[in-house]
Order: sequence, then structure tokens, then C-alpha cells
Amino acid sequence: MNNRPRNPTPRDRQVAEEAISHEEANFPETPTGRKVVRQAQMIGGFVLLIVGVLFGLMVASFPRGEEPTANPPTPNQITP
Repeated sequence: MNNRPRNPTPRDRQVAEEAISHEEANFPETPTGRKVVRQAQMIGGFVLLIVGVLFGLMVASFPRGEEPTANPPTPNQITP
């Protein structure tokens, strides 16, 4: 079925052009746009996860304070 008017008026053309530009302006609301947005969110979440893990590993690799000495001297040791 053809739903186009046989003799479009300038007003009909203007309405059609506004509808097309409105659809392009609201790209995330189209099925293709929603798919692209969902994929971008998944990729963004994955990147944030990797960055978080790397940051956690970097923080965990820092020493937490002074390293304890191997054999601390005791006051009752006998010195020759």
C-alpha cells in the first residue's frame, strides 16, 4: 500500500522534512540507535572495569609502611 499523497503540497513536504529531521535528532530512540547506545554502554562498562582492576593492582603494589627488620636486636643478647 502506498500512503503517500498523490499531489503533495509545500506544507506536506515541510511536515515530512521536519519528521525526518526529528527522527535523526532522536537517534537513540530508534531501534538502531538503542542498539548502538547499548553496545556503547557495554563497552564503556568493560573499559571502566579494566581501569578499576588496574588501579586496584597498582594500589595493592605499594608498601603499606616500613618493612619489618629480619632480626630485631633484643636487649639481652650476649655480644662477644
